[in-house]
Amino acid sequence: MIDGEFLAALVDCLAPGVDANLPAASMVGCDHMLAALMPRNPNLQRVVSAIATQAGGAQSFVACDPGGRIGFLEAVQREQPEGFLALVTATLAHYYAQPQILAALGWPARPPQPAGHTLLPFDETLLVSVKARGPIWRQC
Repeated sequence: MIDGEFLAALVDCLAPGVDANLPAASMVGCDHMLAALMPRNPNLQRVVSAIATQAGGAQSFVACDPGGRIGFLEAVQREQPEGFLALVTATLAHYYAQPQILAALGWPARPPQPAGHTLLPFDETLLVSVKARGPIWRQC
């Protein structure tokens, strides 16, 4: 059985955080999100179970140092690349969608569309050499 402590250690290995502004993934609920997704996603179930098995059990993974945990993740990534990609994608998508994380990165905590993001004015001097080259296609 996969427990919450194992899932917290797992997602914290994928997104360990930097400081209070960019905390570890379990601090923003990535472990709970993963627990909610696993019953509906057999691919996630398989890869999470494989990580626990690779470590010799969920509690062994929790008790292991960060370097050892990464070794278990790398082994499972080699064995199940698609499942591992699904795990990383789900974890990081949830992590980087959190308002606290978006604010720490300087991004607005709203969907990027339809308002979009504010862009700096375009520097036309970047195109000088391209414009000087002239057309690169053949006229019909």
